[in-house]
Amino acid sequence: MGLSDFLKKNDNATLTPQPPAPWEILSSMILIPYAETNYGFDDGIRERISSIEGINVTEFSIPHDMSAGNLKFTYEGEDYEAGFGWRDFSIPQITYYTNQFFTEEETKAITTAEEGLHLYMKFGKNPQLSYQLQIKIADKIMPDLAGIMDESAVKLLCARWVRQTAYSNVLPSPASLFNVQAVSSQSGEVWLHTHGLIRCGLTELEILQSDTENYHNHYSVISTFASYLIDHIPDKIDSAYIGCFYDNSPLVVTRLLWTEGLKQYNDLELGGINDRKNMHNSQTSILFAFTSEENEKTQVYTKIPEFNALLANNPLFFISDNETNRMSLLAREKYDCLKTALNNTDMHILVKVGLPTAHDSSPDHEHIWFKLQSFDGESFIAELTQEPYDVPDMHEGDIGTYTVNDITDWIVYTPNGQITPETAYLLM
Repeated sequence: MGLSDFLKKNDNATLTPQPPAPWEILSSMILIPYAETNYGFDDGIRERISSIEGINVTEFSIPHDMSAGNLKFTYEGEDYEAGFGWRDFSIPQITYYTNQFFTEEETKAITTAEEGLHLYMKFGKNPQLSYQLQIKIADKIMPDLAGIMDESAVKLLCARWVRQTAYSNVLPSPASLFNVQAVSSQSGEVWLHTHGLIRCGLTELEILQSDTENYHNHYSVISTFASYLIDHIPDKIDSAYIGCFYDNSPLVVTRLLWTEGLKQYNDLELGGINDRKNMHNSQTSILFAFTSEENEKTQVYTKIPEFNALLANNPLFFISDNETNRMSLLAREKYDCLKTALNNTDMHILVKVGLPTAHDSSPDHEHIWFKLQSFDGESFIAELTQEPYDVPDMHEGDIGTYTVNDITDWIVYTPNGQITPETAYLLM
């Protein structure tokens, strides 16, 4: 059975656990062009895809009726298959723009589009690598790209972010592979659930009985745990120590498949059986927490909303070493964008620098914020904005000279919001 056959809709959903929908298992994207087109395929598609470094196209075909195309290729020693074809398109009623920024031209093209190019593929062993690979192919298939509807994650991607990601030497963040949606009731109950994780070989995640006052904190829990799971593929992880509260007590999160997790709840307004007749009834898990090692051993589950008071008091959520290194690489890759920002008097720049620590009991480096003042050739001059914990020879207000290799992150503050390495395209 080919990928196109697999995409046929399954209408046999019942209240029992169902197989995931095709758009959940395959990474499904709709490529939206800027200009009107004849909705065919040009002759240069194969050549453009073949130009992607590392790709070896082994099979490429487009039927005579121009309805769809099929692509097989190898990349970094792994075999992939993708399909593409034009289809009707309109933005779904529930679509999240996330934290991306769209120009008026991009927005107009996306909201008025009646057709788009469907590009779908099955992820390989590394979801982040596969996601970037699909983005690279999308950029080559449609040079006149206005944006992408990531159907699997139910979110829109702007063309400038797509190109930044396609041409980066750094993999996209785990958080870019999924989306967290919040559905609320008239009484204020909120149901948080993800889209996009099944294509990564995981289950989707949910938090039930959230509310309008606390759902932002619950979002941090679900997104941190989702990123942790992606970062630790192929490990089969159900529980993780993802943070700690102000009193240093641990936040250990676990998940139960929805059929088991619902047994822990009564009187649900959202996320109950009635909300699972057509969706959220396959590979999706409800989040809980363990309050002690004994509870973890005996499988005593605590609902996430029972931690509302602790979550409201600035908990610390952990970032893995892999993600810290990825963020540092991206910050360095986009370093030259800061030169453009520094020339704009309306922008103020903070640069995070890793400083060697003094004691063996501390991490090797303390990552701390500096205010960027100027560039000196390949180096930059910056002022320390806070007192270090374990760098005794440096103090708030000290000015020093550093290089791009010292940077681990940066933020540009503008009158319209913040720009980070993830949104560096706004400075290009």
